[in-house]
Amino acid sequence: MEDKYLRASAEITNMNNRFRNEQETLQKYRSQDLGKKLLPALDNLERAVATEVEGEQNENLKKGVEMTLESLRSAMQEEGIEEISAQGEIFDPTMHQAVQSVPATEDQPAETVVQVLQKGYKLYDRVLRASMVVVAQ
Repeated sequence: MEDKYLRASAEITNMNNRFRNEQETLQKYRSQDLGKKLLPALDNLERAVATEVEGEQNENLKKGVEMTLESLRSAMQEEGIEEISAQGEIFDPTMHQAVQSVPATEDQPAETVVQVLQKGYKLYDRVLRASMVVVAQ
């Protein structure tokens, strides 16, 4: 009888631990879906900031877009979303998506990312979007 009690107690403890771990994981990755949905807006803001403008009014508008971009980046960083480092890195198929290859050179050894076509992002250890890259072969 005591053995059954100890087994039941251990099972309850294990269930509680599993439940707690699942809750911690859910809390950690709660921003995953929203982060994925915000990435196109982040891309568009980055393209807008990279555009050359003329005139004071357009410069002021561009500054507003830059402030919005920085605010969005800051909010994403607070949630654990960060850019995947790619330029000059060794190609990692779990983080990078090769869309083109170029011949390797002394400056660009084989299996090295030579150009980033689209930035990738991750939430802690989960990839939200892989970086689209050109790789030296």
